[in-house]
Amino acid sequence: MKIFLTFFVLFFSTSVVAEDISDFQIEGMSIGDSMLDYFSEKEIKNSKTTYYPKSKKYYARSLKGNSKLYDYFIVHLKKNDDKYILYGIAGVKVFAKNVDDCYLLKDKIVSEVSVLFSDVEIYDGDKRLHKADKTGKSYTTDYELYFKDNSYISISCYDLSEDWTTDDHLRIIATSKEIYNFLSYDAY
Repeated sequence: MKIFLTFFVLFFSTSVVAEDISDFQIEGMSIGDSMLDYFSEKEIKNSKTTYYPKSKKYYARSLKGNSKLYDYFIVHLKKNDDKYILYGIAGVKVFAKNVDDCYLLKDKIVSEVSVLFSDVEIYDGDKRLHKADKTGKSYTTDYELYFKDNSYISISCYDLSEDWTTDDHLRIIATSKEIYNFLSYDAY
């Protein structure tokens, strides 16, 4: 059973309960899908690529889609996979100079998503310093649902310093156990 998050409104009853991360969709995309179902190979190859310092087993790509809900997507893919299987998906909505609207939307999405999953561990975090900002002027506020296999869903507001080139934004992330383990133990 797939559950499709259309960002602002969820089109299903609250009696629907998802069982694992592959039941969750961001703009129709799920963990385990091929990026080729949503983007051309040319679009994928021409997108911004981010590699991790200690391993290139997985990498991230940022793509602008034809979405009315998200400004862009960040996906995690495995090196040398010509099928471009999704191991992680994030939908990003920018809130330039208006982080308060981000918090309002995050709270609405959290209230809708929190009833969809049974048997998950929930982390509802307070505002905390963004790990990558050494100036101490950027923050994240995260709501995370962890499945037993370490895959997770995160709904986060990023309140970023004016020194950054990226604006404040909301991210809805679906991450496979493979990416969770990679980021936790091999990437850095």
